[in-house]
Amino acid sequence: MPERERLEVADALVAQGRRDDAERLLRALAKRGGAYSTPTDRLVYLWGPRPPVPALSWVAARAKESKAPEERSEWLRRLAEIGGAATAFAMIVQNAAAATPAEALLAAETAPGLPDRAMALAGVRRLAEITRDPRALTALGDAAETFGDKQTAYLARAGAVRAQPNDAAALRAYGFAAASVGRKAEAYDALQRYVRLRPNDAEASMDLGYAAMEARRFADAAATFTAAARAFRQARRDETPARLAAADALRQAGQTDAALSALAALDRERPSDPRARAAYVEALLNAGKPEEARRALNR
Repeated sequence: MPERERLEVADALVAQGRRDDAERLLRALAKRGGAYSTPTDRLVYLWGPRPPVPALSWVAARAKESKAPEERSEWLRRLAEIGGAATAFAMIVQNAAAATPAEALLAAETAPGLPDRAMALAGVRRLAEITRDPRALTALGDAAETFGDKQTAYLARAGAVRAQPNDAAALRAYGFAAASVGRKAEAYDALQRYVRLRPNDAEASMDLGYAAMEARRFADAAATFTAAARAFRQARRDETPARLAAADALRQAGQTDAALSALAALDRERPSDPRARAAYVEALLNAGKPEEARRALNR
């Protein structure tokens, strides 16, 4: 009998109140059809919005019995979708060495919503250590950050960049993750690579400048902040914070006169900007020039 006719029989059984018989028939059809076949859709509909435990166990058994990794991945995702996310997650982690990219991604997506946070975080860590797929690693990094686990997030972000060295988004996320665990040189390198790929991203140039400051590369920071100011100016956006940061970097690089000159120029160009005036006056005071500071303040 063709599948269409068997589905009609199942519908008739449900209409007659013989739900158990209908379920047995739909299970047989779903087992052959796969996780996202029409019989499986009908079966899930029959179970309702909260499938009973035996139903979830049946779907989990389909995943375990699957011979092809792709088929297993689909059954696990279906299991997670109908209320068995914790079971699907545990099965993926238990079989982590053989987990497909789709399964690692599914685990990352479901982990933050699991009730046992310790178990979920341990699973995310395990998968981050062995997964090589960049999309899955990105999702695992997101999950780790949700849990506040900076080290695991860094591990996942670094893996994503190894898998796709020229992925701009991965590089930026890696830079922030590296900075969060104190790897200042790595953070600077990652953000520098990102800026090379996205030279017109002024905010990213600011991030790179701050990373350079953290790495005590003050001259590099000044140049980067200056480039960011140009990008903000070209975009007709406020460049004052970038120019103030550049002056501070020059000061920390020991170039006090250059810093004062930069702040003086900013104050002349923006006489009504209190940020520029305050920074210039403070710099004059720190340089031992109180009279100039007073004149600037009263201008």
